Amino acid sequence: MPRLNGPAWIAAGVDGLISLTQPPAPPQYLAEGYRASWLDDDHLIFQNKHDDALWTYQISTKQFTPVPGGNLGGNELAAGGGLWAAWRPDTGVYAPGFVAPAAGLAGAGSSTDGRGSSSEGITALIPDRSVGFGLDLVDAAGRPTYTLPTANARSAQVVSAAQAVWVQDGQIAVAGLTVPTPQPQRVAAVRTCELLGRRYLLLTLDDKVILREWDSTLGFTVVPGPTGFHADLTPVAGRYLRVCWSTTSGERPEDIRYLDIDPARQLTEDTGAVDPGPPQPEPPKPEPEPPIPPDPTPIPPKPEPPAGPFPRPPAEPQPGVPMDPIRRALRMGEFFIAAAPELPEPYPGWTAVRWGTPAAPVDPGSPEALFEITQPSPTSPKLLVKSVATGRILNADLTASSGNLSSALALKPTTGGTDGWDSYEQWNGYTLRNRGEITALVMLYDRDGQEYTGVILTLVAVGG
Repeated sequence: MPRLNGPAWIAAGVDGLISLTQPPAPPQYLAEGYRASWLDDDHLIFQNKHDDALWTYQISTKQFTPVPGGNLGGNELAAGGGLWAAWRPDTGVYAPGFVAPAAGLAGAGSSTDGRGSSSEGITALIPDRSVGFGLDLVDAAGRPTYTLPTANARSAQVVSAAQAVWVQDGQIAVAGLTVPTPQPQRVAAVRTCELLGRRYLLLTLDDKVILREWDSTLGFTVVPGPTGFHADLTPVAGRYLRVCWSTTSGERPEDIRYLDIDPARQLTEDTGAVDPGPPQPEPPKPEPEPPIPPDPTPIPPKPEPPAGPFPRPPAEPQPGVPMDPIRRALRMGEFFIAAAPELPEPYPGWTAVRWGTPAAPVDPGSPEALFEITQPSPTSPKLLVKSVATGRILNADLTASSGNLSSALALKPTTGGTDGWDSYEQWNGYTLRNRGEITALVMLYDRDGQEYTGVILTLVAVGG
């Protein structure tokens, strides 16, 4: 789930794009990876898409760092309180202080985000993943602080060294806490926290996400439909509960949502978590009617349609997309970029770029700062960005781990793909964020023949 830390910031990213949201600012793209979680309030931890190892991103320094001992990565990940644990099919659970070859991360295998639960140095494990039953809360050395062999934990959350909450058979199960009353039904995922001495439940049901009090059905419908994925909550400002979720299971930056709720005023709905009772048998089906005899009058054959292939009708041009080449200086925030022919080519035919800094600004009127923007196909919104000074395609290495965003812009020419662009896991073009004047460029890429968009940088075009 998009995890909330102490300052109520949101770490998100499951299917390839890691982002950080620091409300009220919009989500900020950080890297390509999976299962973003909070190691502590200053560090995100995630699996890097390019080397499959675990990496951290430190917010205060904006630096990426490989996790010591995390080079194997993991299909599932749990983190919190400065500790992490990962699971792989060939290693089981491994962490800095222990290895548990038969174990699994509680709740991770049954979720769509691959995240387990770890908090205050305690991690929730299934002692034998092949069996699937049992719950162990273990410390940093792998020593159990709580054991319940009969648990069948789904969507588990560690509360403390001897407290946990999880979903079991569609209801809430607990360790070290009182069972919530009335007991909710049809629960798929659960999160809990305390605010001003009262405990609250965030419940993902079959068809909605609700926030309610622990011992009351009084609550608030956070997401009224089945589009609230990986919901989480935490106290904020000593008075509110911040709830966050994703509108898709992938947790891409544009999918992240959050809401600050005042429980003293807004938990007024009867969320109606009532046991629906045993399923009722279906009514008997009526006898089928006898078949209608076929019409003896023969039906004349229909003419066969002409054989293909047919030319694809041209798509309508995007409104406001320029058809003629234009030249612009590009900047991100206050920093312009410039071609850097003195640097080695990242790839043949590409040009390296450098970002201006306060100490070494880039003159937006210089030839090195001008880029020609064209639209290769009038039926495609993709744009080609080429340096005027070098005549080469704009590029910076996406795989580098840089905290200053100097590595986040790339374009690759075709090697034979769809519509003249690479068609498999390559960042391959740009499109307009706003119509008309180019006010922002959004990167496009194709994966397995399907096009996705990722808002990697906001580039403001200036000059003429």
